[in-house]
Amino acid sequence: MFEYLKQYVVNSPKEKNGLKNIFYKVSPEEIEKAENEMGKKFPSALKCFYQEIGYGFFDTETKDWLNLLMPPSQIADYYLARGNYEYSEDREFVKDEDFVFFERDCSAHIKLKTSGENEGKVFFGRKMIADSFELFVQKMAECSSFF
Repeated sequence: MFEYLKQYVVNSPKEKNGLKNIFYKVSPEEIEKAENEMGKKFPSALKCFYQEIGYGFFDTETKDWLNLLMPPSQIADYYLARGNYEYSEDREFVKDEDFVFFERDCSAHIKLKTSGENEGKVFFGRKMIADSFELFVQKMAECSSFF
């Protein structure tokens, strides 16, 4: 499903690829550990992305945004209010049907709706920015400022 992004995958965060996007592999154990810690499963499209590509950064050339598709452990930290997310103010605006998976910058997160009339759609704040996770990834790979 995400075959077109495999050219950007490296084995570890210590490696660089010199390309616009960079992704790091995620093990099945990392996914399972984060799900167990959170007490919830990753949405299927995100889990598929982790299995095929991993986690990482879109448009590493920009200095304006972080553009991080978060690793499983960081999502667990976000939901469990650990580390950098202990005092994160935007967590109070996340609803039960929201699944935060992307960090635009330290206080701006993008979420996937997991139920309700907007199930499967991607939102930045209250604005719907993609009809699906797959479309969001495709758009980010082309132009990180599409929204």
